[in-house]
Amino acid sequence: MILITTSHRPSQRVRSFAKDLSSVIPYSIRVTRGKKTLEDLVIEAYKNGLSYIAIIGERRGNPSTIEIYKMDSSMMPPSAIRISTLLLSGVRLSRENPESIRVYNPRSVKVEYDQCVTDECFTLADILLSITSKAFSHQPDVKIVLEESEYVEVEFYSSTNHRIGPSLRIARVILYK
Repeated sequence: MILITTSHRPSQRVRSFAKDLSSVIPYSIRVTRGKKTLEDLVIEAYKNGLSYIAIIGERRGNPSTIEIYKMDSSMMPPSAIRISTLLLSGVRLSRENPESIRVYNPRSVKVEYDQCVTDECFTLADILLSITSKAFSHQPDVKIVLEESEYVEVEFYSSTNHRIGPSLRIARVILYK
């Protein structure tokens, strides 16, 4: 599904955020970036049969962006095309959330976007649906719930409706053509 990594020299908070995200998204792989270029990440994703790459950027030690790339394996060597950037306004890690529980090896997911009103929220729902389409289920291990207030809030819930993983506030979704 998706390879999750960070910028080149991430803070501890950004590393924890990447770990939290990879724990709640089925079939995701977290890669320590180090000195890897985007081409190295594309090769890594290709070897693991993944379709997307997410690179978490930071500002002042906090996660600030998630750049999402789609793999293009139609030619050799494979390449990645940037499809969107999510501008984060705030992140709450799972360790900072007292009612958050841990989920291990989720295999199915469902994206709930009933409370979406704006195009921004629906665009984010489309992106999440395309990334998680291979693991979609009506009785999922993980529910991704989108809610709107001033920002688009993204929450993760287990099959027993307990909050799991990080909470995200997304200020903007930028699409690339």
